[in-house]
Amino acid sequence: MTWHKKPVGGGAKSSETQFNYLMQLLLHHRAEGISRSHLEQALFGDRDIADIHHAARSVIYNAKKKLKAAGLPPVNYVENKSGIYRWTQEIPVQEDAAEMDRLFREAQKETSPKQALSLYLEACHCYTGEFLGAQTAVWAAQEARRYRALFCTCVDEAARLLRESHNYPQMEELGLYAAQVSLWQTGRQ
Repeated sequence: MTWHKKPVGGGAKSSETQFNYLMQLLLHHRAEGISRSHLEQALFGDRDIADIHHAARSVIYNAKKKLKAAGLPPVNYVENKSGIYRWTQEIPVQEDAAEMDRLFREAQKETSPKQALSLYLEACHCYTGEFLGAQTAVWAAQEARRYRALFCTCVDEAARLLRESHNYPQMEELGLYAAQVSLWQTGRQ
């Protein structure tokens, strides 16, 4: 996560890990929000904590302080409405995974093969490797599988459109890119 090209967060301390988990959840689920119970499970897992609600509020409070200290505008970053936590709409978020989803949906609706191809290729280039690769949470692993499958579908659809238009040089380029992404994922670049 960056703000004006400067990293926000990081580190290996428990509080940093909880900050990172909180931000990953809030930013990725910013449209629908995240329930309090899901948030608490992601932050603390099966740890035995006397007052888990208080502990979650404390993580959110400290995250807000950290975000303000990082130079973000002074707003209510984490909003809670009826037990659903959301990232504020006052600070826009650019997420490659969400952009890939959007481009894929647009490509599926597109009636012009040329435009659909352009959208599928753009979606392919949004995928730069495993979604939250260092994250071990179940929700992140599920999303990683979903985005990998979405990438493969985009590659397949783009290849189909390129084959139909007899654009074999660009099809070869796409194949090389897909192979390179596969190598990134296996760490054999």
